Amino acid sequence: MGLLKPTLVRMKAARGANCNIICGITIGRYAIIGAGAVVTKNISDHALVVGNAGQEIGLVCVCKERLTEDLRCMVCDKSIKKMLKRNSEKGIREIK
Repeated sequence: MGLLKPTLVRMKAARGANCNIICGITIGRYAIIGAGAVVTKNISDHALVVGNAGQEIGLVCVCKERLTEDLRCMVCDKSIKKMLKRNSEKGIREIK
């Protein structure tokens, strides 16, 4: 019998109804997984993931609103660009 791997859901991550997450996956901070999504890979911080198999279709703010192309939130007017850059220096996420 195989061993179960722990699944890690980081701070303030949100999961939609009936989403499926494979064992051993890490869901990043503030990430959102859409309803019915099938997650087969690790999800980075602030990612918006939908579909089967889950695809990252954008980024979300800490207030859970979708970000514009320049990584700015239209609701709270925050920019996560600096935070993502700081995390990439730690090896958490690369900016595309």
